[in-house]
Amino acid sequence: MNNKYPKAMIRFLAINSNLSSQGSQVSKRSKPGVAGESLELLQAENIPSIRGNTDRILVNTPENLIDDATIGFVKTSLSHAQLEYLASLPKIREVNGVLLVHGTPSDDEPCLLERIDITGVFLEADATIAANLGDVPNKVIFCGHSHVARTVLLSDGRLVVNPGSVGQPAYQHFRPVPHVMQSGSPHARCAVLTRVKHGWNTQQLMVAYDWEAAACKAESNGRADRASCLRTGRASL
Repeated sequence: MNNKYPKAMIRFLAINSNLSSQGSQVSKRSKPGVAGESLELLQAENIPSIRGNTDRILVNTPENLIDDATIGFVKTSLSHAQLEYLASLPKIREVNGVLLVHGTPSDDEPCLLERIDITGVFLEADATIAANLGDVPNKVIFCGHSHVARTVLLSDGRLVVNPGSVGQPAYQHFRPVPHVMQSGSPHARCAVLTRVKHGWNTQQLMVAYDWEAAACKAESNGRADRASCLRTGRASL
C-alpha cells in the first residue's frame, strides 16, 4: 500500500536487533526500553496501527494481576503515556479501503485464517472465514494473531492477507488446545499490496536481520524457548 512501511520495519529491526526476549503488536517484539522505542517509531512514522490481544491485556490488566511473565515484563518498560497510547488504538480500522483487524472484526482472540484442533493447525474453510468476517464490505482485509503469513482469496471475492510477524516467527500456545504456530524461518515478515488493473498484487516479504543477536538477548533474559523460536522459526510444546 505504501512502501514507507517496509522501510520503517527495517528501522524497527535496527532498533530491535536485541529484538525480543519477551514478547502483539508492540509487545511481542520488545525488551526493556525497546518497547517504548517501538511505539515511538510507530508514532513518528504515523503508521496506522490497531490494538491486538496482548496489547489489550497490557492496558486493561493491573500489573499485580498479570500472570504472563512476558506481558508483565513489557508493561514495566512502558511509560504511562505509552500505555495510554496503546489503549487509544482502535480494535479495527480502515486505511484506503483496506480493513485492518487482529483476529476477526469482532474478537481479537480467534485466528481468522486458521482452524486449530487437537490434530493440528490447518487453513480454515472458505465459508468459515467468510462467516467470521461477517458483512464487512471491504474487498481487502489484513489480519494477524497467528503470526503465519498467508494470502487467501475467498469465493466471495474478498482478499485476506496475514503479513506474518516482525519479531516472533513461532510460538506455542494452549488455547483452544495446545498447539504451535510456525513460519519455518527466523526472517521478519511483512506484506506489500499494490493496486493494479485487475485487483491487487500481494508481496509477502521475508526480511533478514540479526536474529542471532535477538536470540542471545532472549537467552540473557532467561527465555531459551524464545531464543529457539527466533533462531529457527519453529516451536514445540
